[in-house]
Amino acid sequence: MPVFDYKGKTQDGAPVEGTLEAPSRMAATVTLRKKNLWIESLGERGAPAAQGNSRAGRTKTGPVCWSPWYGLAPISPGAMGNFFEQLSGLYRAGVSMQTVVSDVAARVSSGRLRRALMQMAPRIEAGESFADCLASHPQEFPAGVAGMVGVGELTGNLDEVAKVLSSDFQGEQRVWWLLAIPKLYFLSVLFLVCLIPSFPRFVIGAANVIEGLKQWAGYAAGHILPWMLVAVLAYLIYRIVWNLPAVLRWRDIPAYYLPVWGTLTRRVGMYRFHRCLEISVRAGVEFPAALAASAQAAGNRMMVRQLLKAEDRLRQGLPLHEALRDCSLVNRETVGILSSASQGGTFDDSLPRMADQAQTRRDNFVRAVRIGAVVFLYGFTTLLVVVAAGFGYLAIYRSLF
Repeated sequence: MPVFDYKGKTQDGAPVEGTLEAPSRMAATVTLRKKNLWIESLGERGAPAAQGNSRAGRTKTGPVCWSPWYGLAPISPGAMGNFFEQLSGLYRAGVSMQTVVSDVAARVSSGRLRRALMQMAPRIEAGESFADCLASHPQEFPAGVAGMVGVGELTGNLDEVAKVLSSDFQGEQRVWWLLAIPKLYFLSVLFLVCLIPSFPRFVIGAANVIEGLKQWAGYAAGHILPWMLVAVLAYLIYRIVWNLPAVLRWRDIPAYYLPVWGTLTRRVGMYRFHRCLEISVRAGVEFPAALAASAQAAGNRMMVRQLLKAEDRLRQGLPLHEALRDCSLVNRETVGILSSASQGGTFDDSLPRMADQAQTRRDNFVRAVRIGAVVFLYGFTTLLVVVAAGFGYLAIYRSLF
């Protein structure tokens, strides 16, 4: 039977190390967790040492499956939320992953999502992991989603991870619906602003109203509507290009550094990182592997790079709070909580609390952005109406005098 060397800490924070005989690494993990030990390292005696650049939980993207028209009809957050909710329930019931994917694919409302799942089914049946399959569909499943699923597969808690993803996507769908009315109002006002100011010039100066309407309609069709069509076409081209896999890789840079967008990206990424770290450590995954897998859940490449540097420091023997101290994504309060948890052996309480705090920070910022977006849209719409009214009255004045 294999022999495993382990290092960890008791619930009192006392360091402990030793050897353990177990039929597999997972069995050794379960045995140590039953003893209320936090595992810092666990390795099979005589097995080759892990390379420094190896990353537990990192997805290996196969051939990328993509559509050049995805941006015109993307999968809605609501459809994604329903998919992960069904995945959570079926996986918790003990249904195999290949059966889960095939069964859910037959019931999802999105045709694009259905095609993606049907492409994954034979790969999963051949033994490929679900996270790797998701990573090969970057348009439908962002990198952070594939990273979280990888954590679920690593820890055996895919049902819990899928439930978290379902809640996130359903929340995103609610925000989309809340912003739908302000966006429709803004587009309607913008359309009228483009058409109305020129109306008095033709109607007032014409022999009669019918003749003026005909002249104005001809002017609008020949001079205004073509520019509107150009604007719509430019927007559609932007949607197509913005969702191409080659562009997805570079979207991480502005998504990390731009003011509001960057803050939102970091809040969402750090919530997913903390939640996955809590799930991984609770499942008995050693700290370096848990940190590496949870880093992938952050999604943004800039964030993943920083967190993986912390994993390297962790593998060099630093405790978790010291490894994360130099990471700009982790605040001092989090480092202090981790330091206290390391000394007192209270990770069972500290990691869930950190994940809940990260979720609260994310939700508060999303709420602030939503309110700010509504205020901005209505404020900008009011400005457009005032400007359009000014041009309209100016046109009336010139027509009369």
